[in-house]
Amino acid sequence: MTYHIMVGSYQVKTLQSVSIKKSVEQLSDTAVITLPGTLINQTLQVEDSIAVGDPVTIRLGYNNDLKTEFTGYVKNINTDNTAILIECEDELYLWEVALRDEQLHDVSLKTLLQHVATQVNAAKGTNYHISCDYSFTYKTFTISHAKAWDVLKKIQDECKANVYFEGTTLHIHPQYAEVRNRAIYDFALNVLSSDLKYKKAEDKKIEVEINYFDMDGKKHTANTKRQLLRYNKVSATMIKDSDFNPLNMVY
Repeated sequence: MTYHIMVGSYQVKTLQSVSIKKSVEQLSDTAVITLPGTLINQTLQVEDSIAVGDPVTIRLGYNNDLKTEFTGYVKNINTDNTAILIECEDELYLWEVALRDEQLHDVSLKTLLQHVATQVNAAKGTNYHISCDYSFTYKTFTISHAKAWDVLKKIQDECKANVYFEGTTLHIHPQYAEVRNRAIYDFALNVLSSDLKYKKAEDKKIEVEINYFDMDGKKHTANTKRQLLRYNKVSATMIKDSDFNPLNMVY
């Protein structure tokens, strides 16, 4: 694997590891860049080269075919034994903006988000836009001693929405409303080890328990369980209680 990682104006030349976590179910994408604490028996000095708030771009790939996997900002710089950990967060980092206290009435979700984004833009000199599929309206929405990301967190908790940034566009969509990029795995490139075993369909045994109702609507459970050798699914039709014999059923 090859990489090109920029932290502010500093290009990472010696990398110990990089970890990226991306999910529409969490409020932000995060990354941890781990640098060795020493290089050729000398302490690696990065304090003068990087700082909290510096922009971060991580590009990864194979054979110098690099793809941008993360963009964001330095949130923390920590040391772990002999390593230097650069903790990064996506655009949510800039939403650490204190909002003015107010109470909004009959406000749609999209209008509320635009209202919050306007305050973020004014504080950070940014230009965030909103992409929102929801059309519901809050009868009353109260903002008190809150930051911009607190509003996003409240919305995600209440709606179970997918919340993510794409550049300077904030997306709020219902779960499963979008088909995102499909993941393609190459065993020669993406898998370090595996214990997969080839198995024929007829060798896959499935245990089936049959529940049925008699003519009076009383539920019964067949007291005989059979192992099916060739079928993954069983379809059942209505049968009379007097005709039922699990040992004589044909699959």
